[in-house]
Amino acid sequence: MDCPKCQHVALLRCQNEFGNFWHCERCEGTAVTLPLLRRLVGRSTINALWQGARQWDYPERCQCPGCDNRMEEVPIQTPAGERKIDVCSHCQFVWLDAGEWEDLPHADVEPVAQPKRQRSPAMTERQAMERLKRVKEDQGELLPSGPDQLWQWIPALLGMPIEHSQPSGNGKPWMTWMTAVFITAMSLLAFTDLERMIQAYGLIPSEWDRMGGLTFLSSFFLHGGVLHLVGNLYFLLIFGDNAENELGSGKFLLLLFAAIFAGDLLHVAYDPYSTIPCVGASGGISGVIAFYALRFPTARLSILHLFFFYPVWFRLRAIWAFGVWILLQIYLSYAQIQGLGTVSAAAHIGGAIVGVFAWFIWRLNRPDQKREQMYGDRRDV
Repeated sequence: MDCPKCQHVALLRCQNEFGNFWHCERCEGTAVTLPLLRRLVGRSTINALWQGARQWDYPERCQCPGCDNRMEEVPIQTPAGERKIDVCSHCQFVWLDAGEWEDLPHADVEPVAQPKRQRSPAMTERQAMERLKRVKEDQGELLPSGPDQLWQWIPALLGMPIEHSQPSGNGKPWMTWMTAVFITAMSLLAFTDLERMIQAYGLIPSEWDRMGGLTFLSSFFLHGGVLHLVGNLYFLLIFGDNAENELGSGKFLLLLFAAIFAGDLLHVAYDPYSTIPCVGASGGISGVIAFYALRFPTARLSILHLFFFYPVWFRLRAIWAFGVWILLQIYLSYAQIQGLGTVSAAAHIGGAIVGVFAWFIWRLNRPDQKREQMYGDRRDV
C-alpha cells in the first residue's frame, strides 16, 4: 500500500501483539484498521471517530491506502486539543499523521510499536524493488503480468481495457444490470431481421424527427453485430456499476439518457443530410465512462499489446486512459466528417460531454462542498 500523504512511497508493514499496521518512514504516518484501533484507544473517542466518518459531512483530503475511496477528515477532541483524523468509511482504515497517535486518549494497553529501523540488506533491496515497481505502474510502464482472472483475457485480446484495481462501492448496481439485460434482449430480437430493424428503428440524421423522435432512444438498444453488442455491454458493466454506486439508480439512469440524447444530437449535427442509420449504445455509455474516469482518476486499467505474439501489458490510470480515448475520438470525428470510417465518434464525444457535466454537478452537490470551499480543492485530478 502507498502512503496517502507521500505519493508513490510504499508503506512498511509492521506487527505487534495486537495485529498488523503500516508505517511510512518518510512522513512518520501510520495506517491502522479501526478494529485494531478500538483495542488501543478509548471507546468514546473511537465511537465519535466512526460516527463522524459515516456522516459524510467532512472534507476528503487523502486517498485511502486500502482502496481508491477518499478518507473523511474527522475532527475529534483529544487531551492535546482538536485533531483531524483521516477515516475511510468503506474499508475502515484510519490514517494517523506524525504525532497524532501520541495525542489520542489511549486505553490501558501499550501503544502501537514503531517499526524497527534496522533491516537486513535483503529486506531493504526487496522493499526498494517493490517501490520501483509501484512507481512504474503509476507511470504506465510495460508490465509482463497478466490479469488475475482467466476470463479477462477474452476482452483483453479484443483490445478492451481490464480493471486492474476496481473502486469499492456499496450496494448492487441493479439499474446497470437491468439496462444490460434489456439491451441484450432487444438486440437479440433485432438479429432475427437485422437489416429491416436497423432501417426501421435506427437514427437517420436526415430523418431525425421520424416516429416523433423515438429513434433517438430506439437506436440505443440496437447493434450491428454480436461483437458490437458484446463490446458495449462490457464497457457498461465494468464502468456502470461504480458510476451507479456513486450517483444512485435514478441519477445514473438520468445520466445515461442525457448522454444518449446528446450523443445522437451531435451525430445529427455532424452530418444532418446523411441517410445512413446509426445504432449502438456507445453514445450513452461514453457518458458513463467520462463520469467514471473523473470520479475514480487513480483506478488502474490494463491494456494488452501483442509484441511479436508475446503478450505485454500496459497499465495506466483511468484519467490518462480517458485522455487518450478523447484524443482518439477527436481524430475519428475528423475522419467522420470526411466520410471515412463506420464509427460515430461524434456520438461518443456528445455522450462524454454529458458525463463530464454530470461529474461537475455531482461534485458541487457533495455534502462536504461548503467545507471544501474553506479548505480548497481536495482531489488531484
